[in-house]
Amino acid sequence: MRLGRNLSSLVRVLTQRTRKLREAERAQRHSEMLMHAMDVILDHDDLEQALNALMGLCKTTLGADEWLLVQDTTGRALLGGTPLRLDRRVVEQVLTQPQRSDNAQALWGWQTLPQDIRKFPAILSHPVNTEYGAPVAIVFLAERPAAFSERDCALLARIAELLYHTTRRMQQRSAARRELSRLSKIAELTSNFVVVTDAQVRIEWVNPAFERRTGWTLDEVRGKIPPEILLSEHNDPAELERMNEAVKAGKPYRAELMNRTKDGEDYWISKDVQPLLDDRGEIEGFIAVHTEITDLKLTSLRAQQDRVIAMEASRDGIAFMDCEGRYLYMNAAHRRMFGIGDSEEIGQFQWQKMYLPKDLARFVAEDWAALKAAGTWQGELTGMCRDGRHVPQEVSLTLQDQGLLCITRDISDRVRLEAERARLREDLQLAQRRETIAQLADGIAHDLNNLVAVVSGSASLLQPYCISHPEASAGVDRIIRATDTARDLVNGLRRLDRPQLERSTQDLRQLLREGMELLGSGRIRDHEISARVPAHDCPVWANATELLQVIVNLALNACEAAGSAPNRVTLQVLDKPQIPQTAPDIGKVNPALDYTVFAVCDTGTGIPAQTRARLFERHFTTKGASGSGLGLPIVVGILRANDALLWVESTEGTGTRMIVAWPSTPGTTADVQHATEFVPGTPDLTGANILVVDDIADVADVLSEMLETAGALGVAVSDPLEAAELLRGNPGLWQALVTDLDMPALDGVGLARIAANCVPPIPTVLVTALPEMVGNNAALFPAVVAKPTNAAQLVAAVNTALQHATQS
Repeated sequence: MRLGRNLSSLVRVLTQRTRKLREAERAQRHSEMLMHAMDVILDHDDLEQALNALMGLCKTTLGADEWLLVQDTTGRALLGGTPLRLDRRVVEQVLTQPQRSDNAQALWGWQTLPQDIRKFPAILSHPVNTEYGAPVAIVFLAERPAAFSERDCALLARIAELLYHTTRRMQQRSAARRELSRLSKIAELTSNFVVVTDAQVRIEWVNPAFERRTGWTLDEVRGKIPPEILLSEHNDPAELERMNEAVKAGKPYRAELMNRTKDGEDYWISKDVQPLLDDRGEIEGFIAVHTEITDLKLTSLRAQQDRVIAMEASRDGIAFMDCEGRYLYMNAAHRRMFGIGDSEEIGQFQWQKMYLPKDLARFVAEDWAALKAAGTWQGELTGMCRDGRHVPQEVSLTLQDQGLLCITRDISDRVRLEAERARLREDLQLAQRRETIAQLADGIAHDLNNLVAVVSGSASLLQPYCISHPEASAGVDRIIRATDTARDLVNGLRRLDRPQLERSTQDLRQLLREGMELLGSGRIRDHEISARVPAHDCPVWANATELLQVIVNLALNACEAAGSAPNRVTLQVLDKPQIPQTAPDIGKVNPALDYTVFAVCDTGTGIPAQTRARLFERHFTTKGASGSGLGLPIVVGILRANDALLWVESTEGTGTRMIVAWPSTPGTTADVQHATEFVPGTPDLTGANILVVDDIADVADVLSEMLETAGALGVAVSDPLEAAELLRGNPGLWQALVTDLDMPALDGVGLARIAANCVPPIPTVLVTALPEMVGNNAALFPAVVAKPTNAAQLVAAVNTALQHATQS
């Protein structure tokens, strides 16, 4: 009995030890299998091959007869040694949780298992976490019951985890290989030059484009450092140092470099270098992409050369300064402005010391902050040339990264021109004021002369009646002496502020341009004012200020010829054949003179007939309260003083053309009609009917009474239109006409023409305070008498006119 118990205990002990040994051996096999599994996986790049090898190893280690990799509930095996199919219910369980069974028929039921599975009573399975797609499970089958232990279950769990990480890593590796393959293909096909180096910048790979352009093959350059075989010696050392520093720091960089081919040809590249980092972020190499920019660089260099040539040829001064204001470059114009020689070193000069101190101080105080804020500034400064001259300049400053760009323009001529224009404008304004005063003085003198004429004439008429009364006679004499003094004072008033101006040969073209500029940019723009002048000189004998007065006054009237409607004005020099063949409106053609002709034209509304009749009348204006009515009278006075002529051509609705013919050479002054000198005596005018016309009734009455002292019948009329009707209605009634010159509605010239056209013609005596204004109408008046006059002078003048009519 004891022997039996001892034997039984021994067997039990041996059995336990045997079991422990087997378990130890199984554990050893499991560990070896796991280590071997890692080697198997690492030896296979293809996922399917790695899985087949891994599952085969597990099958051997676990003592299984078959294995399956199941993914969907249809029971089809994705991978396996023999095509097998599990029941749907079985698949649903193995995909969701680990399974181990010594008798599959008892676990799932005999009828549910497919025929080819029934021979495997033992089953071991474990789901695999794939994180994507449908779930997957590993299934091992054995033909003997109780083929799998709990340790086998733990091993399979480890295998499932390993399979998850392996699958994931291999898929990532596969994707990386595909990406690398694609990038490699792109690198091979790209026209850029690709260079791959290791961490020590030794070449590992170059693409075909690199080989074609450089002439170096991959075998020839592998292991070499790119700069040693590629870089030209013409590169900027500072740029190369920057590149080396970036490589040492493992940073990306970009640069433009000159490379050299195997055959010695230089070419330009844009080099873009990126470091390659491993999983730990450490540098394992570099990839460089070279883009050839030779054509672009040459074009840029040519453009730079062209810019330099353009800057050197520029009339403006161009200079670059560093941050301290020292010159780095200045073109030839800039050197000339400051008197710096072509061979002088410009680095010794600072731009702040090249300008007038007071200008620079003002600039620093007022404008430097604006330059820093906006980055640019424009203004005027005065430069100091080294020969002592001050050069006014228009300066443009632009801040740059490393300093300042300065563009200067010498505006000496412009300043001189502006000063000249200012002087011309002042002279013109002064002359205009003088002429205005003279016109006003003429008007006042005319009116005063009429009043003096009434007083003087009345006094002379009273003299015969005072002979017997000494006291009365003395009083009349005093009145006559006073009126004589008043006449002299009035004549002095008419000469007020009208100086004798020097004349010389001027170029009409320049005066037309200056006159246009004096109108102002606003009028020039609004009325499209232009000056059309020939290429040849256009000489005129004139005082520049006087002629400018004529041009500006006519041009101002032309600008206002259409009110607010559009209106274009042209100042134009005309050829001599373009002089109108009609008699001028102002002046008389002198055959002995040569003329230069110009016109002021507008596209305005034209001059109405009623306005045309009063165009040159003093104080007549169509501008309302804004007009003085002195512009054209001033023009007329200047034209007459210079033997110049004026024609007015105008059609309502189509514009106006004022044509001026100005003497081109010196000549005699215009014929000025003064009072006629008469032989003393008292002619007999008995029975003569004389029509006396003056817009001042008292003057007309006095003149008619003077004529009656000689036996004539004087009819006094103060309305010139009424006088015209009397002449036309009864031409044979009148032996003579005595008329004033300056009258409203119809002047003395108009009346004289009417009288001359009567049958028989009626001679006209002009009695005026302005005998010099008769001009080329002198032929209409056989006798002219200056106001104030007396009975003897007037009677003698009428007698002269009657004798002239008899002789003709």
